[in-house]
Amino acid sequence: MISLIELANLSSILALKAEYLQRLVAPMDGMWDIGFTNPAPHWEIRMDGEQAGYYAANDEGTLLQFHVRSSFEKHGQALFSHVIAQGSMKQAVVSTIDPFFLSLCLDVQKKVTVHTIQYEVHTEVLPDHPDAAGLDFAW
Repeated sequence: MISLIELANLSSILALKAEYLQRLVAPMDGMWDIGFTNPAPHWEIRMDGEQAGYYAANDEGTLLQFHVRSSFEKHGQALFSHVIAQGSMKQAVVSTIDPFFLSLCLDVQKKVTVHTIQYEVHTEVLPDHPDAAGLDFAW
């Protein structure tokens, strides 16, 4: 049995949120996490009475984050389908840094649209480099 419990605060899922961030394959943009996901309503996902994961969705029916504990990943598709159906989700916004959530979305997608392109600069600028003249670096 799967149940979804709307949370008044995030205290009961703090460990799950930390686990979620650790399982991402690259750093998450802070604006996305702090500005969009954290303020959105969150629900705890329970399966057979156990805490299986959580999800966050905005009031417009956009799924912003979906995470299940590693011990429940084998039930990921069933949990995801339940969240989509019960939460009346219209769309999802998912990053490529979250391959589990992305793969679940791709299994049921009707259309894929690029929303935002984020990138990471892989060059190192040293303070004594000529291109860094006049810049202040905080270490």
